[in-house]
Parts: sequence; C-alpha cells; structure tokens
Amino acid sequence: MPNIYVLADGPLASLVGESILGSSWQIVSVTENLRSALLQDYGAPETSILVAEDRILQTNMGLMEHVARLSCRKILVGALTERGVARRALLLGVIDVVEPATIVRALPEVLKRLDLPELGRKTVARIIGIYSAKGGVGKSTVALNLAVAVARLSRYPVALIDVDFLGDLASMLRTPPGVSLADLVDALEGGMAPEAIMQSLTVLKDLRLTIISAPVHPQQSERIRPEHLNQIFDLLRHDHSYIFVDFGTSLHDVTLAALDRCDDIVVLAAPEQVALSAVAKSLQVLRRLYASKLQVVLNRGDTLTGLVPEKVEELLGQNVVRILPSGGTAPVKAANQGRPLVLSDPQNGFAQAIVAWANALVTNEEGAQRRRKHWLTGWRT
Repeated sequence: MPNIYVLADGPLASLVGESILGSSWQIVSVTENLRSALLQDYGAPETSILVAEDRILQTNMGLMEHVARLSCRKILVGALTERGVARRALLLGVIDVVEPATIVRALPEVLKRLDLPELGRKTVARIIGIYSAKGGVGKSTVALNLAVAVARLSRYPVALIDVDFLGDLASMLRTPPGVSLADLVDALEGGMAPEAIMQSLTVLKDLRLTIISAPVHPQQSERIRPEHLNQIFDLLRHDHSYIFVDFGTSLHDVTLAALDRCDDIVVLAAPEQVALSAVAKSLQVLRRLYASKLQVVLNRGDTLTGLVPEKVEELLGQNVVRILPSGGTAPVKAANQGRPLVLSDPQNGFAQAIVAWANALVTNEEGAQRRRKHWLTGWRT
C-alpha cells in the first residue's frame, strides 16, 4: 500500500487525511519537526510520498539539501504567489505544488496521476548537439542548463555528453568528474558488458540526468575514435530519450561523427563581430553537410553591441530561430557555484528563456504523454 508522510501542522495534516479518504493511500507519519522527518525510513520512491508544508521548510533552510536527498517523492504545500516557494520547489525536486486552501481537492488529483501506469519510454531518443566555432559564447552553459531543464520537465531519462575535450562540464555541476569518454572507450575496448557500462555512469538521481564528462587529461582524447562515439550513442539510446552533446570548437573527425548522429544541431552565436565571423565560416561547412538539422541560436541577444538580430542573420546567412538574453553575471556565478542557473535562480531572464526552450522541446516530443510539473509554469522565486 502506498504511504504518505506528512510534514505539517495539525490543521493542515487533518486536511491531508481528509483528502485521501477512500483512496489506496495511507498516512503513516505526521510531524511538525523537520529533523524527525529526516530520520524516517521512506523506502522505495514508488510507494512513498512526503507532503511538506512550505512554512516549515522556510524556517529550516539549512536542512533543505537533506530533504532534497530523501528517497521518496515530494509534494510541497504552499502558494506559488509567495516569494521563494517556486525556488524551494525546484531545490527539492518536487513532483507538484498544491495550495493550502485547495489541498482537499488538489492533492487527490496529484495522487491520481501518480497511480496511473507508466507509459513506455519514447521509442527513439532525440540527440541534440550544441556547437559553436568560437569559445566564450556560453555554449557549455546553454548545453548544461538546457539538459537540466529538460530533465526537470520530461518523464524520461536525459544524458549530457561533453565532447569538448578542453571542457569541464562536471565542474559546473559541483560533482566529481565520474565516468569520462576516455573511461567508456577503455570499457568498450576491454569487452565490458553493456549493462555494466550503463551501471557505471554518473547519474544525478534527482534529475535522472546522466553526465559523461570529457577526458580528464586532454591527451586521453587521442584514443577516442568516431566508431567509439557511435557505440556510446547506441548504448545511451537504449535508456535515454534525450541526449545532449556539448561540442568543442574544432570540426575534427570525432566531432563530425557525433554531428552525423544528431537530430538537431544548435549553432550558438553571440552579437560580437569576432564570434560571428568564426560562426559564419563554420556554417559554410555545416550547411553543406547538415543543412536540414541546423538551428542558429543567438546568446546574449540583448547585449548592446550594435549588432541587432537582423544584422546577425545577414552576417551569418542563416535565420536565428531563438534569442537568449545574457542573464548578466548570474550564469557565470551559477557555474562557479556548481549549480545550474535554471535551479539556482529560475527567475533570471536567461533561465526563463532556457526553460521556455526546454518546455517547447519536451512538449513537441512527448505531447500529452509528458509528466508535466504544473507548478513550473510561473517559475517564481
């Protein structure tokens, strides 16, 4: 029988009890003490839910990360119109937010959605490459935040591969490098079973986001060949429905092999003459090979450089399909702190633009089947 753990005061706990009358759910614990709630044995996430009152969490901010790591699924009780509620919901990775005034009606609807049988995984993974011929235009920041936003919005697992051999995506996530591309090549050449390889990958469990980092030492990249990338893509497609690839600036054989496998190639530009010149030259090559896959995205499009989007399109000879604002210094600060901006500051203009992009992508891929987090639509903090 599925269990509900309630972290709330007496009146709100009574409303939770009233809302589940006649259902298969049962309340096994009620407490107002967050430390006591952290000591509970929640068991499997499929059979346990923590219903937490935002007021209690707000007064115990130092314990938020501990709550986020609990094995159970979480529902936050709070008003999204109040400052900070959406931010705390994001930090906790909740499945939904319900208003205290409507909990008797809203909570059963949330629980009913959880009782529905899981739909099968998307049959075909979508591979999305993020490329720019010029460094410093925010390519890795865009790739990371987009992958995280899609992982938040989708019901399916997501992977992010760092094929920029001079890059370090893992450092932007405050996580150890974990299994790198070079490690995977060693495993493949050593005959390791595919199941064992998949189990070795670094997965951010709260997001169901698999991270494959670039080789720790640049010289290790010399061992990576195009056929290795194809094998890695084939492995990931069995268990992931979205695969994001962060590319380096060079169009060498390994990069081209990965671009061959991409369904969409996002070419990132910035309104700077030097960057646009490099991007324009790369587009001359990319158009010959991948014309139908290309999507030019203008990052920092609100920067006052004198190069408006229309002028950028003229210089590139390509339409700009999406414009991202700069976000100020926040994206850099978030990277330095090891927490993607879409999680640490969701109200930032850059974060909101990324979430809108992710929302469009997931809706297009999953449609009515997606497990939509309704509370994310406001992204208030």
